[in-house]
Amino acid sequence: SSEFLNFEGVKFSKSQGIGIWLPQALAKFSPDAIRFYLTLNGPENKDVTFRWHDFEQRVNGDLIGNLGNFWHRTLSMVHQYFQQVPDVSVAEFDSESMTLMHSIEPAFFTVGECIERGEFRQALAQILALSQSANGYITQRQPWQRIKTDIVGAAETLYVCMQVLDATRRLVAPFLPGAVAKLNTFLEVTDVGWAPGARTIVGMPILKPVALFEKIDPEVIKAEIALIEQHAGTAK
Repeated sequence: SSEFLNFEGVKFSKSQGIGIWLPQALAKFSPDAIRFYLTLNGPENKDVTFRWHDFEQRVNGDLIGNLGNFWHRTLSMVHQYFQQVPDVSVAEFDSESMTLMHSIEPAFFTVGECIERGEFRQALAQILALSQSANGYITQRQPWQRIKTDIVGAAETLYVCMQVLDATRRLVAPFLPGAVAKLNTFLEVTDVGWAPGARTIVGMPILKPVALFEKIDPEVIKAEIALIEQHAGTAK
């Protein structure tokens, strides 16, 4: 059970035509985008409101700008520089790499506990935090520069990122089944077990990736808001 989900600050009403009708929504937006927003903005312990502008910002920012960006930039650089997940010596990793590596296994415990308690918002937020940390790690270490003078260091960075990518792929599967299915097909994997994949992905060939998420067009959102305003004017 949960509290109430409102729509643009008012209660949903079928009789008054206030709300979002699933067939129309699925014709314009991916199921994963809708699932993502309704999970991250779910009324678990208080009433919340579905707002079109917030939907756009959350999907384009948190889903695509954070998780999707991390997946895409990792796969792109592995493909460009190594064509496969590089084999490296974990024993020689520096402290930055080890800190991120050590955050992977606990994520399965914390996210799993949140799911068991029905705290889906917090579970998804924990996954996004792990992805955000990995994005910061890439930006700080700049493997696109390091590859020119330190191929071992670049390999270390991208190996760690592939470990985080594999973990987030597993962790987010309950929330984004469509995107994870596409990623699994791309990677030619089927295992989504609730545990880190360890070094099983070493040597995995990586092709040039394609975008897994479609950005929300602001014009589409403007049209949805115009429909609301039009309906409100008609109701008056």
